[in-house]
Amino acid sequence: MRKKRALCLVIVFVMLMTAACSTKKEEVISDDGTPTITYWAEFSGQAKFGVKTLAELPAYKNLMEETGVNIEYTHPVAGQVDEQLNLMIASGELPDIIEYPFYEYPGGPQKAVQDGCIITLNDVFKKYAPNMTAYLNENPEVAKMIRLDSGEYYTFPAIYDDESLLVFTGPIIRQDYLDKVGMERPETIEEWYNVLKAFRDELKISSPLSLSYANDYAFLQAFGVIRNLYVVDGKVKYGVVEPEFKKAVTELSKWYAEGLIDKNIATLDSKTVTYNMLNGLSGAAVGNTGGGIGSWMASMKDTPEFNVVATKYPVLNKGDMPMYGQRINSYSPLGSAAITTACKNVEAAARVLDYGYSEEGRMLFNFGIEGESYNLIDGYPKYSGLVTNNPNGTSLSQMVSYYTCPHGVGPFLRDGRYYEQIAGLPQQTESIQMWKQTDAKKHMLPPITLTTEESAQVAKIKSDLDTYIDAAYLKIITGVDSISEYDDFIAGVKALGVERYIDIYQEAYDRYESK
Repeated sequence: MRKKRALCLVIVFVMLMTAACSTKKEEVISDDGTPTITYWAEFSGQAKFGVKTLAELPAYKNLMEETGVNIEYTHPVAGQVDEQLNLMIASGELPDIIEYPFYEYPGGPQKAVQDGCIITLNDVFKKYAPNMTAYLNENPEVAKMIRLDSGEYYTFPAIYDDESLLVFTGPIIRQDYLDKVGMERPETIEEWYNVLKAFRDELKISSPLSLSYANDYAFLQAFGVIRNLYVVDGKVKYGVVEPEFKKAVTELSKWYAEGLIDKNIATLDSKTVTYNMLNGLSGAAVGNTGGGIGSWMASMKDTPEFNVVATKYPVLNKGDMPMYGQRINSYSPLGSAAITTACKNVEAAARVLDYGYSEEGRMLFNFGIEGESYNLIDGYPKYSGLVTNNPNGTSLSQMVSYYTCPHGVGPFLRDGRYYEQIAGLPQQTESIQMWKQTDAKKHMLPPITLTTEESAQVAKIKSDLDTYIDAAYLKIITGVDSISEYDDFIAGVKALGVERYIDIYQEAYDRYESK
């Protein structure tokens, strides 16, 4: 939704950029001589913790103490981030730091630099950010991700610094149902088909597979395609126009016709999937380690026989490696922070942001306050009883959010040891190991940037493609249109400019690879 809102505001945004971003402000020094910087970031803490700003949370109080910098935080209203960013720019009153995914800025981060809103950071890293510099030197792949096509750095990035954090979604199945029908966890498309039929026929389950439209990639990828952009040997492809896509659509439409997929595939949301899985309406779905396996097992803790487990992403032939799966990049534009051109004390701003890449900053933003929210046990940061078994009944996840980073991602190194403790069920641990067994890293697009002109073209083409495909593809899957009309469907896709769409991303991908 954020991207759609941002695209709607492109014209206003661009008109206001150059004039507003050039505004300067005087450096603020407190009475005791401590520098003060202003920091704009998302935060919905009042609802979660009863506080109004990040500055009231333990980790952020500690950040100010350790860096010797006062930080005045301001936060946009939840759900109005893009609109309020635009208004802030229009006012000419920029803060020193903006935490925002500048890939969503019209024309991307390069345009934000050209417009004079944010500064490049190459010299800043060298002079004032030793921890960031050391990390990038040791991790050239991440360094490439956060460089502009021009070779300049612009952001202090949010980084998932552990492979175990990059994968958290995949196929989930009721193990207790598999036991009832005497079958093993399915691995191939054929095995999935047989298991779903057994759930339908032997267990009388009305919607054996709760498959939402957003998660159909989990089964499409078995045929070597997804309903989006991906890369094969350096070539950008759009799965819908690949020949294998027809085979995938044919199979899914068969499953739908035979009652193996929930009839509401077009509108199925996570709440309905959860209801189906917990109430015997479905035996399989695509879900998360935490919000799926973890929450479902917790909800059914008084039903001992209930057991959900992960399966590998399906393939056509047993032993094959799945072509695609859910995976994120180590670098996340969400939670990354840029220094604006209004900042008068770049050294202080960089000192604050660089702290998140130090060992002390890693511990602070992942585990909180030593001796209070965690203790070091044989070198391992173990959450304390205050967090894991709070006397007031506050949940583990809520306490972790209170003591660390409330939105889970920010300009720091996210540590895998926090996840080991909040997703500790054996089924959860196993799920990550199963879902990571794909070639997704090889095929997913890196965090490329588009020029202003490319962004405008892509916005129009993508909007048309999404509208058309959402309707036409689902009509074939659900049997409203026959598979015999598939060629007409593809002709419609091509008529909307999909070849230009692919070319634009190919050019952007090539620029990324040449950095």
